[in-house]
Order: sequence, then C-alpha cells, then structure tokens
Amino acid sequence: MSVHIKPCARCRRARKGKPIDKRGRKTCVGCRWIAIAPPKLGRKSLGVFGTKEEASAALQQALVNHRRGIDLIPTNLTVFNVMERYFTDGTADLSITTKHRYRELWSILAKDALGSHTIAGLRRPHVTALYAELARKPRGKRKPLAGRTVLHLHRVLHRAFKWAVGEAIIGANVFANVPPPKASVSEARALGLEEAKELFTAAKGTKYEAFLLLALLTAARRGELCALKWESVNLDAGTVVIRSSLASTRATRKERDAGAPGVFLKGTKSGKTRTIPLDVDAIETLRRIKVRQAADKLAAVPGTYADQGFVFTDRLGHAVKLDAPTKAFREIADAAGLSRQVTLHSLRHSFASWSLANGGDIIAVQRVLGHSVPSTTLNLYGHVVEGGREKAVAAASDALRRSVPTQLATGGN
Repeated sequence: MSVHIKPCARCRRARKGKPIDKRGRKTCVGCRWIAIAPPKLGRKSLGVFGTKEEASAALQQALVNHRRGIDLIPTNLTVFNVMERYFTDGTADLSITTKHRYRELWSILAKDALGSHTIAGLRRPHVTALYAELARKPRGKRKPLAGRTVLHLHRVLHRAFKWAVGEAIIGANVFANVPPPKASVSEARALGLEEAKELFTAAKGTKYEAFLLLALLTAARRGELCALKWESVNLDAGTVVIRSSLASTRATRKERDAGAPGVFLKGTKSGKTRTIPLDVDAIETLRRIKVRQAADKLAAVPGTYADQGFVFTDRLGHAVKLDAPTKAFREIADAAGLSRQVTLHSLRHSFASWSLANGGDIIAVQRVLGHSVPSTTLNLYGHVVEGGREKAVAAASDALRRSVPTQLATGGN
C-alpha cells in the first residue's frame, strides 16, 4: 500500500540518526499521511493528509481516474488554475456580457477565498463557509450579497468545474456536492395606476416619452427596444417582431479609447424571436417617431445623417446609447416623485401584472414577455393572480350546477 506516515519536525528530531518506520503506527498528532501513486502511475505524490483514511481515499480515486483515462492531477494545480483555463478555453458558447459577468463574479467574490486551494485540498466546507460569509458579511458600505447573487456565483463555479471534469483536467466536481444557496423569488415591482399616471405626466414632451410608452405597451426589454429596427415593425398589420438586443461589451474606457466597441447586437435573452401585437396607442407613437426621424434627416447637414434603420435614434440616425433610456427614466421618475425602487424595467413588470390581474392568459403573457417557459412567468407574477384557484373551482362548480342543477340542489335525493 502506497500510504505512508510523514513525520512532523519534532518526530524527525527525536529519531535523528535512527531509521524511520514510515509504515509504522502513527502516534503523534503533528504527523501527517502521504499518499504515493503506484509505479504504473509514476509514483507521484498525491498529497499530504491529516488521516490515513483521507490518504487512502486519494489513492483509490487516483486508481479509478486512471482506469477512466484521466491523468493524475498535479499536486500544485489550484482552483485559480482551473478557473483561468475555463475562462480561456471553456466559454466559447457564452456571449461577451455573460463571460464578463462570470469573470466578475469569480474575481470579486471567490478568487481570494478559493483560488489558492489545490484541487486535491478543496473541500465542501471551504465552499459553504464562503457562501455563508458572502450572505452574512457586509462588504464595506454595501449590504451582504443577495441570495440570488450567491446562487449565481455557485452556478458559475459548478459550470466551470463540470467543464474541467469533461476535459479530464480534474477528476471530480466538488461543487456538485455543495447544496446550492437559497435565493428567495422577489416579487416584481410594478407600477400602480396612479404611479403610471404621474410618470407619463412627467414624461410628456420629453425625448424619451415614446420609448417609455412602448416599453410599457410591448413589455420589451431595454436592449430589445434599443436594437429595434423598422424592418421589424409592420404598422399596417399592427405587429412588431423582437429579434435582437443591444448589449454592453463591458469594455473599460481605456479599451473603448483603443477602439474596442462599447455595445454589440446579440439575440434575445431566450434566443428566440417573438411577435408582439400593437395597440392603437403604440401604432400612433411609432408613426410619430417616423415623422420626427424624417424631419431630422432633412435638417441634418448632407452626409452626416446615418440611416441605420433603428427605431430609436439620436438626431443623426445613430442608435441611442444603451444607458440613455435608463438615465432618462430616473430623471423623469424623480420628477414624478416615484420611489427609487421603480426602475425602467418596472414598465415590463407593469405590463405583465396589469394583464394578468385583468384576466390575461398566462401563456399569452409568457409569449409576449419572451420567457422560455410559462413557469418563469408564474414564478415572477404568481402573486398577481392570487385567488386564481378559488376562481377555477368556482367556475367548474358553476358549470356543473348548470348541467345537473337538480342533483346538486337536492343532494342527490
């Protein structure tokens, strides 16, 4: 058996000049156990462990991995090494923004705590302790992380190690054995009708009045409206097709000054296109935008107007900056005296909440929102249709009473 005692410094001094029985019984709490791979695996050290059982387990795992075709993990391979390899080779299928977010979560929240651990030395308690600290400990002046953010970090780490296992870089995914952090589903913050009245009163005549109105009437996301082109709008049929979204590359100012793009066009969040019907107010709003763009084009110095086909543009035809609608909304919302909890995204929530509260079909609302499955819509807006079960039972009971009134009325006698 290739498991031996590694004497501590005190034991080595006590046995100086005497042969050391590495296979002998461990009698000192300071001594450790070392596992050595057999000759067929190159007699490499598998690490130093606190107990004989841990060392034996590491040896057995090395033999199992060898049979699976997985090479011995270098004893100095760290979590940092695996994560860097993942970001370099394992994220080709991710968008630029997703890659940036994944690296941000790793670098800011986990690299210092987990990065220096060797793969052989990383244990479940290391991970659960980090999650507990992130959820409990304030970060400077900031509050502790929300459970959803900690859960997102867990998913990034789990995905990276799953990829590393698939690439035979490591033998096991420790994050597969860590319970995912709990994240409560927060209710979406929708506008009340009085709040909506105050908001659009304050927005009247501003540059982004039309943007806010269409955000509410179509439930489209900010990036989707910024990327919307006239070729996707059919005013005669009264429809708009959401095909793409404008997203930030997260490039720094220095990178943008060097020529890196600040935004790029990508697919929708679900990866699917969706067709949204337009009501008369939305159609009229889009017609006014067309008229204004035609006037801007005539007023521009010849050769300066860049007609790229976007619905929402500046006076020279360029797509609006991605953060411009958000800043404009905040100014308008503040002028209307609305809570800081109300955001531009609240217009999308308002569409869903108002529709469902007034009897809208959950499948139809899901399709307008662009959620992949109806359960996502229900998780976010289930509180809006509270009492739906009672209504369903009452509807079934009414139907039954109409079909067999005598039996129900007499109790079957």
